[in-house]
Amino acid sequence: GDVYKRQQQEQATRIQATRQSGPMDRPWEYELLNAISADSPHLVTMVAKRYSELDWSVRVHQSYGRNQAGEVHYLIASFGLQWELGHTLLDIARLNGKHRAAEAMEGAQPAQPRAEPEKDDGVVVALVQCSSDIGEVEQNLQKLEARVRDAAADGAKIVVLPETSVTGYLSQDLETNWGLDGRPQAFSRSLDPQKFAEDRN
Repeated sequence: GDVYKRQQQEQATRIQATRQSGPMDRPWEYELLNAISADSPHLVTMVAKRYSELDWSVRVHQSYGRNQAGEVHYLIASFGLQWELGHTLLDIARLNGKHRAAEAMEGAQPAQPRAEPEKDDGVVVALVQCSSDIGEVEQNLQKLEARVRDAAADGAKIVVLPETSVTGYLSQDLETNWGLDGRPQAFSRSLDPQKFAEDRN
């Protein structure tokens, strides 16, 4: 009784205030945001029944947000709600702890048809990023093989490995590097690359 009347009055006042500077073609946005801010499943149900054109998939970056850093859109801010670019109205309800409204919104949304996967004639390319230990060829090969197999299991037809990933490029502790006898370098330890090079014979 009294609670319902008060909610209706507050809703009417808030809608009137936000409509003065907002788009007029989607009045359901104001009313649904009001229902979220009040955490009212009853108001959510009323809005869902009242507006057949209600778009549950609309996202903040499409209707509310602006790209300028630090600029908060008047509409969501006017309801005292936090938001992030890319959020749906349901996301906004969850972000602000409006759990009763969120539950009602989940129940009111129409079931989305399952999209058929698109046929793609492209090629999946995987880029492997992992560390290698200098001079530890067998160990590096085992690690790279595991990464390549994982990528292939995910559908990759081409797998790109880091430069010198088999032999290693530089030690993790920056103490060891490739070097030849008689050629000075700034590292405390050097490895002869000829001992680790692949045999092409």
